[in-house]
Amino acid sequence: MGTPYGYSYMYVSDQPRKCVQIPPTLVLCDQLAYNEMRLPNLLGHENLDEVQEQARSWVPLLAQRCHPDTKLFLCSLFTPVCLEQDIFPCRSLCEGVRDSCAPVMAQHGFPWPKMLKCDKYPPDNDMCIKSQTTPGPYDPRRPRPAQHPGSCVVCLEEGDDRDSDFCSSDVVLRVRVEEKHFDDGDLVFTTKKKVRVFHASEALGGGRRRLNLPVQDMEFRVIGGEKCACSALARRKPGQLLLSARRDGSKFFVTSVRKWQKGDKAFKKLLRSMRDMNC
Repeated sequence: MGTPYGYSYMYVSDQPRKCVQIPPTLVLCDQLAYNEMRLPNLLGHENLDEVQEQARSWVPLLAQRCHPDTKLFLCSLFTPVCLEQDIFPCRSLCEGVRDSCAPVMAQHGFPWPKMLKCDKYPPDNDMCIKSQTTPGPYDPRRPRPAQHPGSCVVCLEEGDDRDSDFCSSDVVLRVRVEEKHFDDGDLVFTTKKKVRVFHASEALGGGRRRLNLPVQDMEFRVIGGEKCACSALARRKPGQLLLSARRDGSKFFVTSVRKWQKGDKAFKKLLRSMRDMNC
C-alpha cells in the first residue's frame, strides 16, 4: 500500500476500502474528533470484530498516562480517518510515544511490538500525523493524573458477550476476592481460596484447570481502579469474578473483569464458547 512519498509501510489487502462508524464499544478510540474510520485499517484488520479484539489489549496503557499522544498514535493506526489517501503517523510521533511508553510496558514484561517499529513511518511532513505535545522522557516517579470518576476500561458489564481476551491473556480465572485495597490509584486484591482456571499461558501451566503458581501468591491489580465504579468491583467484598490478566512476576494486571453470573443464560453461553476455544 503506497504513500505519496513512495514509502510502503504496511500490509497489502485485497479487501476493498470502506468507511464505517467507530463503534462506542471501541474504548481505545472513543471520543475522537471524527466518527468514521476506514477498513481495512493500517494494521491489516479487515473487520470491526478484529479491530476491537486487538485494540482492547492496548487500553491499559492509556490508563498509565505515559505520553499525552498515546491515543493519537494508536488510533491513527487502529481507526484511521476515512480518506482516499493513507495518512500515517509521523515517525517522530511514534518515537515520542515509544520512548515514553516502552519503559512502562517493560515494567510489566511487554516489549515494544515489532508491528509498531517507528522506522516504518515517514519523517515529518505535511501528509503525516504529527505529535501534538512535546513532553520529556518517561519518569516513573511522575504521578499519574486522576482519571474521570467512574471510568474503568477493564470492566465488562452484564450483557457484554466479549470473550475476556481469552487467548491473549496469561490467565483467565474464576476467583473469589478476599481482600482489596488501593495503591497509587490502582485497585489491588488477593484471593486465598481455590480458583477455577479457564486458560493459562505455557509459563503458568500451559492449559486449563491447573496453575504452576500458588494461589496465595497471586496479586491482582486494576490500573486506575480507585476511580472505578463498575458493578463487578464496587462492593466492599466483590465476591466471585471472571477475569483475564497478564502476568508480571507474582502480580497480575487485570485486562477484563465481570461478575460471575451463575444461572444467567448469556453468561453460560459465554463460558461454553470459552471452553471451545483452542489457543
